[in-house]
Amino acid sequence: MQKILTAALAGALLAMPLVADAGTSVKAPLVVATVNRATQEMTVTVGAGDDTQTYGPWKVSTARAPYKTPAGTYPAAWLSEHHWSKEYHAPMPFAVFFNAGRAVHAATRGEYAKLGTPASHGCVRTSLEHAQIFFELVKTYGKENAAVVVQ
Repeated sequence: MQKILTAALAGALLAMPLVADAGTSVKAPLVVATVNRATQEMTVTVGAGDDTQTYGPWKVSTARAPYKTPAGTYPAAWLSEHHWSKEYHAPMPFAVFFNAGRAVHAATRGEYAKLGTPASHGCVRTSLEHAQIFFELVKTYGKENAAVVVQ
């Protein structure tokens, strides 16, 4: 299943147009994950203007009380495909870190039922499939071209 998903994602990424400057250079599109804490949803956009592709909205879990997923616009800082949290002794697959130790990452299967409700220590959890899509988009277009917006 993962090979099929990866192949489908690679095909979709290759089919996406790049945004051209007035000159001859081609720039990678901006990848933006917008996290809505009120609805516990995330939408990912790639590109600009008429060339924008949208993924989602996807269910997520942001911080439960007393923890915080702070509002703001954050650049993607670093990626870790198989991250392990030493602090919480938990896997964080397909992690895209954006604010100190906070990341968008896959929830564990046991946490899937909580998607759509606040449940984390500050990260943005989503399904394995959706975390992988976002991770691969950031990896493909570069973390310097990606941001996480928390509303």
